[in-house]
Amino acid sequence: MTGARPLPVPRRPKRAPMRSLIQKGRAWRPYGKAVLCSVLYFLPFLRLLSHQGDEGTLIGGATRVLAGQLPYRDFFEVMGPGTFYWLALFFKLLGTTWFATRACLLLTTTGITVALYYLARRLNLEKAGWPAILFVAACCHRWNVISHHMDSTLWALLSFTALANWLQRPRRGLLFLAGAGAGLTSCFMLQKGALLCLAFVIVIFLLDNVNQRWRAMLTVVGGYALVLLIVSALFWRAGGLADLLQANLLWPMAHYTGVNSVPYGLEFRQVYWDTFTTAFSALGPQWFANGISAFLSLPFVFVLGLPLLLAALGWTYGRSAFDRAALPYWVAGSALWLSEIHRKDLPHLVFGSPLLILLAFHLYGRSTVVWARDARRLLVVSAYCLAAVMPLTALLATRSVTTPRGVIRNAAEEDHALQFLNTHVQPGDPIYVYPYANLYYFLSGTSNPTRYTILMYQMNSGEQFRETIGRLEQDQVRYVVWNRTFPQWINQFFPAYRNPPANELIMEPYLLEHYTPVGGDADGFQVLERKNRLAEQVLLEARRSAAISRDMR
Repeated sequence: MTGARPLPVPRRPKRAPMRSLIQKGRAWRPYGKAVLCSVLYFLPFLRLLSHQGDEGTLIGGATRVLAGQLPYRDFFEVMGPGTFYWLALFFKLLGTTWFATRACLLLTTTGITVALYYLARRLNLEKAGWPAILFVAACCHRWNVISHHMDSTLWALLSFTALANWLQRPRRGLLFLAGAGAGLTSCFMLQKGALLCLAFVIVIFLLDNVNQRWRAMLTVVGGYALVLLIVSALFWRAGGLADLLQANLLWPMAHYTGVNSVPYGLEFRQVYWDTFTTAFSALGPQWFANGISAFLSLPFVFVLGLPLLLAALGWTYGRSAFDRAALPYWVAGSALWLSEIHRKDLPHLVFGSPLLILLAFHLYGRSTVVWARDARRLLVVSAYCLAAVMPLTALLATRSVTTPRGVIRNAAEEDHALQFLNTHVQPGDPIYVYPYANLYYFLSGTSNPTRYTILMYQMNSGEQFRETIGRLEQDQVRYVVWNRTFPQWINQFFPAYRNPPANELIMEPYLLEHYTPVGGDADGFQVLERKNRLAEQVLLEARRSAAISRDMR
């Protein structure tokens, strides 16, 4: 027994070294700062109502989805179903309130800025935050509204992030996530997700190993197809697949393109340059206002000239501009840009340019020319200033409006139509807004009894106009909000639109015959009340007065 070996002492399980945990924490710290800065920047805008556009259509569609309606079968829109269900999820969790819409918007905008920051760090940019700030500045107030462009951009960047990680660590799961992300992008904007999936296939074909590229491409396409098959199956089961294809694929090709034919860079002068020069003209002479406007407009000019700038950089650096790190940005960035070119105005160009902005900063950073570096610094300073000026809009908007959906702040003039609806209409009552200002439905808590939230000649058919009138007659809708200024400003944003002659009008003669003005603004949004309902109300008041007189006798 004296020569027996001692029993081995059991070893304690190794703990993760504290040093590695600290290193992981330090690696994630920049992204935590990016999230914090984004949230703090966007917080002042949460109650601000900047303008009425597609946001009202998307919010209204989400409320209808929450009520059990199916897009395209029960109401007609040309946007993909993604934003309706994405926002409806926030309504389900937080209630059908203005705060729920802003929470959804805050998550989307923060996700976009952090994704851009992450991708910039992967390109080893000297200042990774610059592209994100430039993108926010170029979007200007467009990121302050619920938008299918914003939502699709978020999912497109997330799916591209999965592909970029696969290029560094080739795992099939990342490829599947990239394809599925492109499929989700198509749920918001069909062409954006489809072109993005095609771009992924091209990138794999160019960069992957010859023996494995086909399997990788099938994985991406499989993830994309799986998402579309699931969505199609759900709509087929609900009896709305034909309506989905008609509204998102067939109808836009026949009606949408012609009306949305606009010159390249539309809205730069109308919305931004004129606004800047008017605002700064009060601070000094006209040359001073023009100089400040030109300085603040540099981010817009950069986005407008981005294709030419990238072509010049590609020509300058030759094959090195298309190396393994930059090539995915060329291909996927071009896909996103083409997906938004169906309408060539400035906002669409900005939403199509996030990856191209990253690519431009990556290539431009290689330049050793002093004046080129100074030009980039000037551009970034302009973006910083423009981004810093925009919160002033939220701080100066001191007018608060209490609505059934919550308290909002409005930077525009007093909204008499909304005030009338808040005092004369009960939540849930049907009203109709013509031709286009759909946020009134949500803010007043009312409902749209028709299938259409927008009616425009040349875009909507005469049959759709008559269907809407038939529904107004059937439900005897009491109030209509009519934007009387629509024919005056529509050509500013839709140059190809032509106001029809008086003998071809459909809705206007009907409204003039069956409704009478009772509120709102005679020079803007006018509230109309159905004449027979008004007569019934006058008769009821007369009967009440007569009854009171008899009782007094």
